[in-house]
Amino acid sequence: MRILSACEFAMLSLHLVNRHGQGIAIGCAQDRVAHRACLTRGAGAAGGARVRQREDSVIGLLALGFAAMFAGAALYITYAEHPARLLLDDRSLLRQWKPSYKRGYAMQATLAVLSGAAAFVAYARAPHPAWIAGAVLILANWPYTLFAILPLNNTLMALSETAADRQSTEMLRRWGRLHAFRTVLGLAATIVFLWALSSQ
Repeated sequence: MRILSACEFAMLSLHLVNRHGQGIAIGCAQDRVAHRACLTRGAGAAGGARVRQREDSVIGLLALGFAAMFAGAALYITYAEHPARLLLDDRSLLRQWKPSYKRGYAMQATLAVLSGAAAFVAYARAPHPAWIAGAVLILANWPYTLFAILPLNNTLMALSETAADRQSTEMLRRWGRLHAFRTVLGLAATIVFLWALSSQ
């Protein structure tokens, strides 16, 4: 036996009342009004769900986009920029690294925060563990940089170009190895966000 929906039950009840009260014609007219009202409410609910789904997708895409930009920049530094500047002499290497690092830090730190914030908003709207996992991965760049890389950064920044030597160059080689882990974190966050979006 089929179970009547709320709209069907309301229309059936109204139809029976009208048939025994004011007549079939009025009852049929009111049935149609009730039917249209039910359809309108249903369409409104479906439209609202579609709007919310689009908003969820946009927020998720923002988290993914910022993470992908972070990962792309980190990957470029790891596999292109840093190996290329290591071919310079000691002084030129340090001279080139200092402004490059300052600009890269400002950009990547901002991208990590924006991606993590968007992921938390996406989780609040459509809970999925991948949003939290991705946010943790991308935001992990902050404590990793502060505790694992910043002491070395400060040492290099304090060096004058005239003091650059083989030791400072070896420190910059070490910096490149440490930075590579930030690339891994960015790529991992990007993959996790792709998983979250594909599960929506």
